[in-house]
Amino acid sequence: MSDEGEILGSGHGGADEGFMSQLYLELDSGNGYAIMTNGNNGTQLIGELEIRIKEA
Repeated sequence: MSDEGEILGSGHGGADEGFMSQLYLELDSGNGYAIMTNGNNGTQLIGELEIRIKEA
């Protein structure tokens, strides 16, 4: 956690024909997620799932 109380994390996404993914890891806690979609338009789904995961 930063001095300002923010959670420090790192992430990376990737895409290829018919595939999109996003990986995220919180550095202090080790919590994270990997989302993989089998479509060219996974951005909206990934964004929605990230919101829901962070709410939980």
